[in-house]
Amino acid sequence: LMTNRLLCRGPVLLAWLLLPSAQALEDVKIRVACAGDSITLGTYSARSYPKQLQDLLGPAYLVRSFAVAEATVLRHSAHPYERTAEYQSALRFAPHYAVLEFGTYDSKEENWRGEGGKFSGDYSQLIQAFQQIPSQPEVILMAPPPIYHTKPYGMNPRVVEYVIRTQ
Repeated sequence: LMTNRLLCRGPVLLAWLLLPSAQALEDVKIRVACAGDSITLGTYSARSYPKQLQDLLGPAYLVRSFAVAEATVLRHSAHPYERTAEYQSALRFAPHYAVLEFGTYDSKEENWRGEGGKFSGDYSQLIQAFQQIPSQPEVILMAPPPIYHTKPYGMNPRVVEYVIRTQ
C-alpha cells in the first residue's frame, strides 16, 4: 500500500492525530469522511466510532459516516465499496481527512478466494480515488479489529491478522 498514510487503531488516537488542524482553521469546519464496513457503520455497537470521533473532536470538525454493511475493498467481490452510493457521497463531501476501515468482509472465503492477492492493489486504488478529489484529503487507514472465530459470519481470522493487518 502507499506510504503517506497512517495506521490507527482507535478513535482516541485518531482524534489526537486530527486535533492540531482545528487550531489552524478556527472558522472553517474540517470535514472528516469515515468510510468502511459494518464496523464503521456501528451495526453491533451503541455508538459507532465516527460518532465517538465527532464527540472527541468537537464543533470545529464535521465527521460523517459513509459506511456500508459488508462493504469490501476487493473490486470483484459481492459488495465492493466503490460501487455504492455512499462511496460517491464520500467523494462529493470533499473531506479534509478520509478515514478508511476495510478488510473484515474482504476476508470472507467467498470474497478472498481468487481475489485476495488483489487486496493491496484494490485498496491503493480506493486510496488514490480519495487523494485525487479537489480537497486532496489526508487518508488515514484504520486496521480492522482482530477476529477470534469464523462463526457466525465467515470472516477468516488468519487473513485479517496475518495479511490485512500487516499490509
